[in-house]
Amino acid sequence: MWGTYVPGDAMLLDDVFSLARRVAPRQATTWRPSLRLLPTPREKPPAESLPESEPPRSAPRARSRRRRSVRPAGVGLIERDLLCLQPTFALDHRTTTALVDAVLSHVANAEPSPARVVLDLEESEDIDDDACDALLEIYFRLRARGIRLYVGALPREVFDRLRRNGVVDRLGTGAVWPSLQTALLAAYEDLAGPAVVTRDVVAQLHRRVVPLPPPSGWPAEPGRD
Repeated sequence: MWGTYVPGDAMLLDDVFSLARRVAPRQATTWRPSLRLLPTPREKPPAESLPESEPPRSAPRARSRRRRSVRPAGVGLIERDLLCLQPTFALDHRTTTALVDAVLSHVANAEPSPARVVLDLEESEDIDDDACDALLEIYFRLRARGIRLYVGALPREVFDRLRRNGVVDRLGTGAVWPSLQTALLAAYEDLAGPAVVTRDVVAQLHRRVVPLPPPSGWPAEPGRD
């Protein structure tokens, strides 16, 4: 037998359940985002999330402006690293000292020091052995300073004399040319960096020619002022 039901027992049970509901911890109600709302690893962020400092459309324009401002390689080096000297007097035993002094003086006074020197011998119809030795002296003096010598605009007689005296072999392959423009281009292509040959480059090369006046007291040739 379970016993007799008493109304007071029901009231006691109601009080116990009411107390239990107040003491028991409440269920957490903190909101958690659904995993379905998070982007998967394969999804790319929307375009609006890119930083404003890196607009994808303006970057190519900036690169284009920089590309247009870059000068052709080597053009800026002509005035700095290349010097062309043209003796306006005969090259023989009477002028060898003046030739060496004039060339070395122009090179020493150049700022900055050139990397390549071209001698334009167009005005020299002939040359003797002493003048050949003077060219070799210029070659060795310049080489000691890290400067390479080129010779151009050679009449046939001058070239044959230089070859017989060993000047052509001593200056090296590609240093002696019958044409001044060829000698200038050879010196230009030997400068640092890639050489881009344009009409502007050729014009700048010819503007580098500096005439060397005759020595003091040298008699003027007929037809010259």
